Amino acid sequence: LSHMIAPKEKLTMIHNGINPDIKFLDKETAKKEITKKLNLRPNYPWIGSIGRLVKEKNYETLINAAVLIPNAYFFIIGSGPESNSLKVESQKSKVNNQFFFIDPTGNDAQYLKAFDIFTMSSIKEGLPYILLEAMAAELPIVVTEAGGIPEIIKNHENGLMVSQKNPALLAKTIQGLLSNQNIAKELGESAGLAIQRKFSLNKMLSETSSLYSGLF
Repeated sequence: LSHMIAPKEKLTMIHNGINPDIKFLDKETAKKEITKKLNLRPNYPWIGSIGRLVKEKNYETLINAAVLIPNAYFFIIGSGPESNSLKVESQKSKVNNQFFFIDPTGNDAQYLKAFDIFTMSSIKEGLPYILLEAMAAELPIVVTEAGGIPEIIKNHENGLMVSQKNPALLAKTIQGLLSNQNIAKELGESAGLAIQRKFSLNKMLSETSSLYSGLF
């Protein structure tokens, strides 16, 4: 609209939707699957993200945030062209003993409940399905303001949103949730309700069908 590509009456917004009945592994099972080869402290919280290791995800910010939260474990499940440089960055930042890169399996959403907080530090996004899946898992969520994310996450309603490329603010927000379990639980439950009401597969299909039916 701002670039006058098309008038408002010719545009229809239909958000991505998912089947909310995802077969998540329970928390303990998911943790065991992820940490088969790792010897970790049992009382440390887990902060996780799932996505391709590409520049758009800006995982450097998450690594630098981890420096400020020494008593927690961070996980990224994914692969991609930035894999080596991110691992080098974690070693330079001296967080390689708390920051772990996990190879993807093709069904990574099943591990979501292993995390105490789900986070994304992206600088560019569409409308990410993994974020919808994390919401369906009723996880507390901390994300950056990028792409279509603000259309999903409403700050302080069903998650928390911070500015891009700000490790200190990302760390502070994550720490805030770790120290306020009641707020974290409420945000996770609100995220789950948002999937049921706004981002379900049935809603997406119904709106798409109605749009095409209205053309004839």
